[in-house]
Amino acid sequence: MTLSIAIGNALSGLRTSQQAMDVISNNIANANTPGYTRRTVALEAVTVSNFGRGVKIADIVREVDEYLNADYRLANSTIEKLRINLQYAESVEEMYGQPGADNSIANTITDFRSSLTALETAPENQGLREQALQDGIRLANRLNTESAAIQDLRGDAEREIGSIVERVNSLLDQIASINEQVIRANAQNQDSNALQDQRANYVDEIAKYMDVKVRESGDGNLVVTTAIGRTLVDNTVTHPLTTTTLTNVNASTVFNAITIDGIDVTSELRNGQGAIAAHLQARDTDLVARQNELNRIATTLFANITSANLNTADTSGGVQDDSNHFFATYVPADPVSAYNIQVHPDLVADASLLNDITAADDLNTAVNANYAFAAVTNGVGAVTVGFVEYGNAIIERQSLATSNTELTYKQQEYVTNSLEQRVGAVSGVNIDEELAQMLQFQKSFSAAGRLIQVTSEMLDTLISIAGR
Repeated sequence: MTLSIAIGNALSGLRTSQQAMDVISNNIANANTPGYTRRTVALEAVTVSNFGRGVKIADIVREVDEYLNADYRLANSTIEKLRINLQYAESVEEMYGQPGADNSIANTITDFRSSLTALETAPENQGLREQALQDGIRLANRLNTESAAIQDLRGDAEREIGSIVERVNSLLDQIASINEQVIRANAQNQDSNALQDQRANYVDEIAKYMDVKVRESGDGNLVVTTAIGRTLVDNTVTHPLTTTTLTNVNASTVFNAITIDGIDVTSELRNGQGAIAAHLQARDTDLVARQNELNRIATTLFANITSANLNTADTSGGVQDDSNHFFATYVPADPVSAYNIQVHPDLVADASLLNDITAADDLNTAVNANYAFAAVTNGVGAVTVGFVEYGNAIIERQSLATSNTELTYKQQEYVTNSLEQRVGAVSGVNIDEELAQMLQFQKSFSAAGRLIQVTSEMLDTLISIAGR
């Protein structure tokens, strides 16, 4: 080996060690940077005509495990859905009240039942008549209020879906833009790792909103699809989510579909993971069931708390006869529901209509009777019970649902945290390990420098001898 080759090899070692230390120092500087992926250098021996000619950095590699990252993204989608599910469940639980609590809807029904039972003993007592009337009004108002609150929650879900769709589309546009930059950089043998980190962060954010899959082609293009394979972005082309958000929501609202390329994907998204799935589930399934449970109470009250001797007149214009009923509706043309039930206006105007022993007896019998409540999909099953017992049933079902959701959330939290640690072990920066790597390359740098020094001294000696 000639001295010039030795110097060349040593110089390549110096350059490579310096570049490697640059990479390591960048890792250390970004140890706490969110979304940063650790880089390592891939070294490669340089050969010319089968003879060694030093060393070079073949590539600067982002340390990732794509299979592990896919699991972590799905875990994040799952826990985000559970987190939002729990928020909705807790909101409804707080509204219904706890089993046996004084502020529960079952207790409001109990008060109404007790006042009608007391009225039967002395319907001529003005105080008892007024108490029965006020407890009926309080029950109707509670059904109205809780029904309105449920529709407000559905409206919140609708607006959240609209906002998330806009954000997802913005992220898809940014991924498409980075795809173009990464492909260009790779074609020119330029470092694209920072761009790839940014792109991965955008994918991770989308995964919180909906479960997605990714695949990367050899030129650096990243394809993002839905869980079942519908393309969201490929190269620079995006396939955005499309929907129209409604501003006013009530129990009869028909929502607009979410589409991709004109195809309705609402059900696909609802059955998946992520924030969109959670809001769709609340809006279209869970909160609809809660409304139907309240409606079961309202319609059964209207139909059965009656007496032929009550003498309330029909206010429905013949649409929904409410004569001799304790309850009526604010909107006669609409079916009675929790949203529109009220105490009959004739009773509100004249409580003395309750001053009838037969009417009082009929009302007491009706409020204490058992009724066949039809099953509610995703809610309380078919039961034959009294009003108070049905109120307790919906409270207990909601309390159990909330507890189960919270338990599942905590279990998923453990899984997600475990995966996060595993991802961090692969892609995160361990400062101790980086410093150890730095020391190795410093030694290599020093050795290469020493080789140059020794070779230079040898060359000087040869030149001195040749000059004699």
